[in-house]
Amino acid sequence: MKTERREMPRQLGGIAGLTIRVLYRSRLLAPLGRLARSVLAARRSVDIRELLGGALPRLISSMQPVEGLPSPETWVVAREAIGVSSLVVAPLGPPGAAPAAVVKLARSPEVVEELRAHVRAVQALSGDPRIGPWGRYLPDFLALGLTSEPAAVVERYMVGIPLTRMLRREPDLAARSISACLEVIGELHTRTASVVTTADHLAAWLDGPLAAVSSLYPAGAWQLSKLGCLGDELRQAVGINASTPASWIHGDYTRDNIFLSPDGGEVLGILDWGSARPVGVAAVDAYLLLLSSAAYRQRRALGHVVVDVARERGPSALDPLWASVEMLPSGRRALVLLTWLQHVAHNLAKAATYRDHLAWRALNIDVVLRKLVV
Repeated sequence: MKTERREMPRQLGGIAGLTIRVLYRSRLLAPLGRLARSVLAARRSVDIRELLGGALPRLISSMQPVEGLPSPETWVVAREAIGVSSLVVAPLGPPGAAPAAVVKLARSPEVVEELRAHVRAVQALSGDPRIGPWGRYLPDFLALGLTSEPAAVVERYMVGIPLTRMLRREPDLAARSISACLEVIGELHTRTASVVTTADHLAAWLDGPLAAVSSLYPAGAWQLSKLGCLGDELRQAVGINASTPASWIHGDYTRDNIFLSPDGGEVLGILDWGSARPVGVAAVDAYLLLLSSAAYRQRRALGHVVVDVARERGPSALDPLWASVEMLPSGRRALVLLTWLQHVAHNLAKAATYRDHLAWRALNIDVVLRKLVV
């Protein structure tokens, strides 16, 4: 099979660019990259073990006994801990047994706040009388250590298979799983529904996210004028003085946060409520699920999928599941853009690395502003 020879980008200048080109042409760049990644992974593993060693004793000592299991004081890390961005996740359980709990440790101020918001939202929802039996989908806290260093929580281990794995299956099975996820989050929206005046919530729904994304760019950048036009369009679409249906929303209702039964037909639990809010545009959860699932299955950046769906073209826009979610009177475009805006602002808030990630900005923000905003 004939393979195409990849050309080394020529935009890199100076000594750094010359060094990279020499390494590239001598075929040393890839091995050096693998070596660097392995060294960083080893260093990260040591850091994680030190964090767990300092935090676990105080967390376990505050846990109540779990029915049917040995005392938590006998528990150990059941598998290797995972470092995701600035969050460490480690399964816990009795030695030789399946995990019974998960400990989450925050390693940055942004993730500390995310973890605290997650706990506040779950506790508020658990105490909301409107929720009723829907509360079975919420995480169950076994220990809280939000005022210590590092901030941490222990949750009961959530059984099931993440939606991510279901999306790798045949299209019909994946569609069945997504449909089940839409139905469950729709029940939360129905149970907590209210009618609010849009103007009272524009700061949280629109102005705050616009300010967060705008902060990425220097004065005079073309993106700033586009963001200004986007704000004007969305204010008109949602109606500044209009009444609109609202409810509790998850805010990050994506494939990694939803666990299902092995056949993919039943939702068993929903994780990570750090972006939840008691008064939000209900359709945002459904739109984000459909947009992010399409991006994952098509192996495309979210920005390109947003462009296609807003223009109502391409396979992303033709998915029949779109017929099951609501639109504004002005059409689907406004809710797609509002969902996208809130999502990218959430990513910027939870991890500082996004701010300096030029490729992420180009593929997820700039492409949307360039192609959709006049």
